[in-house]
Amino acid sequence: FAPFAQALRAAHDARRRNVGRLRAAGVTILAGSDAPAAGLFPGVGLHVELEKLVEAGLTPGEALRAATVDNARFLAGPDADFGEIAPGKRADLLLVDGDPLARIGDTMRIAHVVLDGVVLERRPPAPAS
Repeated sequence: FAPFAQALRAAHDARRRNVGRLRAAGVTILAGSDAPAAGLFPGVGLHVELEKLVEAGLTPGEALRAATVDNARFLAGPDADFGEIAPGKRADLLLVDGDPLARIGDTMRIAHVVLDGVVLERRPPAPAS
């Protein structure tokens, strides 16, 4: 197990360095943790990915743009109707309790979810039976 764990750590460090190098070279970095991969779960996986992007040298604002406006422009072009808060855009967003521009981990402190302009009611999970 030790050689496997060592290889994983080395690969992680290499990925972090490569993200930093790509950013320094002006390459647009996109968040994409929703792709199926072992150990990655859509939703929470994106929050973890944002933290990893900041660890790799992106600012919290750059990491948020990688998951929002930059991703929208990549997927749908410069006139994408999602990815930013602006008139004429989709009204889908998360409101968080905190400041993710100062602490990227605050993205996990979700206070409200807005879908198509409607604030969704969040309920605690039902107790396990």
